[in-house]
Amino acid sequence: MERVEKSQEEHDSLVRAMAEYFKNNGHRNVKASIAGYGQPGQIGDHIPDVTSVDAIGKNVVEAETCDTITSAHTADQWRTFDRCGAKFHVIVPAAGEEAAKRRANELGVTPKIWHV
Repeated sequence: MERVEKSQEEHDSLVRAMAEYFKNNGHRNVKASIAGYGQPGQIGDHIPDVTSVDAIGKNVVEAETCDTITSAHTADQWRTFDRCGAKFHVIVPAAGEEAAKRRANELGVTPKIWHV
């Protein structure tokens, strides 16, 4: 999904926040769709924004801005990542937290929702 420049900057900031959080909290093999990290591998038809491995297992993260939470592309990604066998996380700006919770409920997916 194409984003306008400001939205892309916000998206990349969310991706960086999760990648750094995982890296600083003992996760291994942290990969992220931003400079300075290896590119995450494809899951189904999609490439997640961040992947990692912790003591429990694999993690998959998708970052969304307020303008992408309700898109059909996001719905397809969330369904795919929720069913991939890894712990699924979504990170959104604080203003998008409630919308992300509603969207997850509508889609029948159960990510851990983070906000900054």
